Amino acid sequence: MIVPSYWSEAKRRIELPSGSSLTLRRFGWSDLSEEDATRIAEERLDVACTAALAGEKVSQRDRKVPYLGSDGVPIREEIVDRFGDHILTRNVYGALCLNTPNVLFADVDAEDLVPAGNVCLGFFFLVGVSVLLKWVMGGWYAFFIGAGLYAAYLLLLFYIRRRTFSSLPNRVRQKLAGYCEQHPNSLLRLYETPAGFRILLMHQEMDPAGEEAQEFMKAFSSDQIYMTMCRRQACFRARVTPKPWRVGLTEHLKPRPGVWPIQKERMPDRIRWVKEYEEKIRGYAACRFLAEFGRGQACSTAQTVMELHDRLCRSGSGDPIA
Repeated sequence: MIVPSYWSEAKRRIELPSGSSLTLRRFGWSDLSEEDATRIAEERLDVACTAALAGEKVSQRDRKVPYLGSDGVPIREEIVDRFGDHILTRNVYGALCLNTPNVLFADVDAEDLVPAGNVCLGFFFLVGVSVLLKWVMGGWYAFFIGAGLYAAYLLLLFYIRRRTFSSLPNRVRQKLAGYCEQHPNSLLRLYETPAGFRILLMHQEMDPAGEEAQEFMKAFSSDQIYMTMCRRQACFRARVTPKPWRVGLTEHLKPRPGVWPIQKERMPDRIRWVKEYEEKIRGYAACRFLAEFGRGQACSTAQTVMELHDRLCRSGSGDPIA
């Protein structure tokens, strides 16, 4: 996991053997200094230019994105605090995220556990039924029958989804309990989030890019994009403060997009926004602790991360989650 303090970008225009020209840009990053980040940017640019001159297809620039989609480029977010190998960053919309290289967090969206039901397919099916009824029975009232059937179909979907949502906590608990029965040395913690659940694996460290971690997250229907980013960024990640819009803050983090670093003249706006955000999130938690599963022993690294996570999330406060 790399979350650098310093960033730089190098740019160079080269003449290709074909006679055309190409401008290449590459980022550099460092925890030492901006000069060191510039050196690394130039080194990466040298590699890209050499490849382009050899006829290889290369991208003209690194994408300037904070986290999602930044393939091969470290997390580009403001570092708010460091706790040994674990780093607290402010993401693109202003919430704080805990990044850890070896303690597994698995977020599970409730929507991914609930069958959606195909509203459009049901609509076209019932239109077909209405046409068939009109052909068999005659009269336009056949379409009213079809409309009634479609309304009943939507009500049934709503009922099924509502019942399924209400049963989700028990289903997730049962799945975690079953996992712990199959793995007697395991220890897992379950949290509720506004969109679903979060699982924290306590009994061992994990490699974010390793098969064991990926299989665990897949078994619990963790978000596929999150699983991909764990591999790319070599870290696990958990949001530990509320999303701004869930606490009534409609103004976006300044500047927008807030990809780090930003220009110095924009810092006062950012500082003002952060101060307002910190006021708004008082009385809210990012998640709620539900239960612990398994009889295993917590490893020291996971214990440290758990205590940090629970304090930052205010998971035991009893406050509403956002």
